[in-house]
This record gives sequence, structure tokens and C-alpha cells, in this order.
Amino acid sequence: MPTPLQIDANRRNSQHSTGPRTEAGKAVSRTNSIRNCYTGQVSLMPEADRLAHRAFCQPLIADLSPVGPLETQYAQLIATAHWRINRWTANEENIFALALLKPEGASESDPGTEDDGIAAAIARAQAFLNNAKRFGLFSLYIQRATREIERNMKALKELQTERKDRREKELKSASDQRKLARITGTPFDLAEHIRARAILATGSDSPVTTSREFGFAFSEAELDSFDEHYAGERRAWLGQFVGWNLDRYNKEQHRIAA
Repeated sequence: MPTPLQIDANRRNSQHSTGPRTEAGKAVSRTNSIRNCYTGQVSLMPEADRLAHRAFCQPLIADLSPVGPLETQYAQLIATAHWRINRWTANEENIFALALLKPEGASESDPGTEDDGIAAAIARAQAFLNNAKRFGLFSLYIQRATREIERNMKALKELQTERKDRREKELKSASDQRKLARITGTPFDLAEHIRARAILATGSDSPVTTSREFGFAFSEAELDSFDEHYAGERRAWLGQFVGWNLDRYNKEQHRIAA
């Protein structure tokens, strides 16, 4: 524990630290630096903007349901591109709003027009003429961001489809092996089966190959759920095959069981 002398010295030293004193220093202090939990990069953003950015991006990323770092990266890029589109659109509207607040060429003694709607339309038109190049850039940026979103959505969906197909295949393999073990009376170790399949598929015994993102990690409960799902699918197919006739359905069930 610190001694009373150390506590007193710390208190005196803290009085010399008053934070930034210049306007530039205060401006920097208002812009918090934080490391993004998705990208790992440090960015500067006012706290209010950071909270708005997080509130906007996190639900989008969650809705894309990424699994693993690569899918999360694509989801992050998609969410960020949407944020940028909204920001450019807001900047465009803010330029028009600024023109309404400060009409170019107007003075305090200028009565302007009596119709507020006409005055606003004229101010907006003048703002567009004065910032045509900037508005053109906004449109170009939005088009590029939209194409970026489309490309990343396509890549993400391909990754997720591949992962889900691989997972389905691995669940089917584990299900078949477990059924074989049951009828032959031999033990079945799901964890060992998953490890062996991962090595066979990747040629590596690294722990990363057995992670959920590669489709190899699932529990006994998930395997049970998979079996029940496919059993239900087979029952539904049989019902359709017999024309949804209960007597024929029961007869076929007994025949299959025999």
C-alpha cells in the first residue's frame, strides 16, 4: 500500500496536470482515439459520432451473421460503406441547409422575396450552382460505395454458402458414422471424428482447422438436431410419395422398419 507521503506527493503532482490549454489541444482532446474492435485500426472520431457509428454499424454486421474473421471483415466493409453513403448524403443536405442560413449575396438590409418557399428554392439552386463539382463528387463516391457493397455482399454470400455446405457435409458424415457405430456396437467419439475429418480436408492438425468457421465444430446436441431434421424430411417425402394417405404411409413405415 502507498504510504501517506506517496499519496501526498501524487496529489501535488496531479495539480500540475491540467489537460490541454490551447484551442488546438482542446480540439484534439474532444476527438477520442480508439481501436476499432473489427478492423483493429486506431481512428479519431468525436464521441457523439463514434456512438452513432457504432449504433449504425453493429446491427448491420449482426444482421449479416458473419462467422470467423474473414466473413466479419466483409460484413464490416459493407456496414462502413453504408455509413459513408449516409454521411455523404448528409453532407449534401448540409450544404443546401447552409445556403438557406447564409444566402450568397444577401445582406441584412436585403428584403429578399416575400415567399419563403421561393427564397428557399433560389438559395438551394444557387448552392447547387456554386457546389456543382462537389455534388458531382458526392454522386461519384456514392456510386463507388454502392458497387463496393455489391461486390462485398457477393463475396460474403459465397463464403457463407461454402461454409454452410461444408458444415452440412460434415454433419452428414458424423451422422452416418454415429449410426454405423450404433448398429455395430462400436464406440463413436465425435471430437476425434471432427479432428480426423479436419486433418483429411486441410492436411493440417492445427487447432484453427477445427474451428466453427471451417464447418468442423459442432456438438452432440447439434448432431442430434441434424438427425431429427433429416428424419422429418424423410417422413415428409414419404408422405408425399404415398399421396398423403395415412394407411399407405403406415404400411410403408412398417415395411421400411422391417
